[in-house]
Amino acid sequence: MDQLRRAAEWRRQEQRSARALITDADIIALFEPRTPREASPSAGDGDGDGTLTTSLDSPPPVVAPHRAVASVPGFVSPALALLAAVSILQGYTLLNVVPAGGWQTSAILFAAVTFPLSVLLTRPHGGGPRTITEKAVASSAALVAVMTVTALVIDRPSVTHLLGVSDLMFALVALGAVLVNERATRPTGLR
Repeated sequence: MDQLRRAAEWRRQEQRSARALITDADIIALFEPRTPREASPSAGDGDGDGTLTTSLDSPPPVVAPHRAVASVPGFVSPALALLAAVSILQGYTLLNVVPAGGWQTSAILFAAVTFPLSVLLTRPHGGGPRTITEKAVASSAALVAVMTVTALVIDRPSVTHLLGVSDLMFALVALGAVLVNERATRPTGLR
């Protein structure tokens, strides 16, 4: 019986010490911004020992984000990643990193597909204004289209290399948009 009593006492002590441990949520709550709900203490506040009780210990209210990025369809990120991959290949071809025969047909076809597709993929859902990311993707696709027309009109190697650089810039912006979309749709608790 004595062993059972000691085991029960040990168990109670373990439970008390487990309750005393600070959890991750407690630590995170320490850094959450808090706003006092009551600026001046009333006559009934306090614990009777001269200390005031404030409402700072309650968790902060949850504020909804300005625009839910989770409304981006699931096919947008893979489509932008595919466009970025083709854009990298096209840019390396125009910079003569990847040897290829002619560049004009592939560049015209890429510009003709990239601009409307990127504008379509980055259109705002819900009728709101475009975000900076959506504007950047559409602008870089427009730059690719303008540089393609310029390279067709001015047939010089330097202009062709600028077209290759604009293709690589589009790929960078598109991959950045994929990163923004995926980080915004992923729950913050899972990593």
